Amino acid sequence: GPNSVTLDATDLREFFDELGLGDKLIESNQRSRKRFIVRDGNLVALPLSPLSVLTTRAFSFFGKLRLLREFSVSRLENPEMLSVASFFKQRLGEEAFKYAGDPFISGVYAGDPEKLSVQHTFPQMLELEQAHGSILRGFLKTSKARKKEPTALKRQLVNFKDGMASLPNALVGKLRSENVRTGVTLTRIKQENGTWKVQWNDTDGTAN
Repeated sequence: GPNSVTLDATDLREFFDELGLGDKLIESNQRSRKRFIVRDGNLVALPLSPLSVLTTRAFSFFGKLRLLREFSVSRLENPEMLSVASFFKQRLGEEAFKYAGDPFISGVYAGDPEKLSVQHTFPQMLELEQAHGSILRGFLKTSKARKKEPTALKRQLVNFKDGMASLPNALVGKLRSENVRTGVTLTRIKQENGTWKVQWNDTDGTAN
């Protein structure tokens, strides 16, 4: 199950405070930011900044050139129809996808990047590509703008003192008990006239 959440927005921090979880946050160790892959039998750290792309041993010389060429790749048409694999390969190249994209996606989503939708898996990355014509250019511009924002939160991975279960438990505590059903079997979800309807069976088999 999930072991952390990315905290990078003030409204999310305020949401945690509202749930009474603000003083129960635990920041991840900064050393855990490093991600490693195995290439040619060696453990190699993936680059964490645009500059480190030039010095990393994770990519070959030609792989780095292709990665940097992303700045000049034309904006993709109908990217919402693309899979994660197709999007990464077209923007960053085969090598970057193989040694960085695929391991990351498998670790986070435990899914097949050829089947995952980039629109629903990496919406922010898709927005950068569409807004700035380049993922890397968009990343550099937004990072620069973020540094100038005095109230911007430092992007960090967090958990709670009692684990991630604290979040759904706190949410349940804020809801009316009659609106919460646990231990039931969901049988159908459908939309009618702009309203979602949920059908389920209670623990005794009663349909609702």
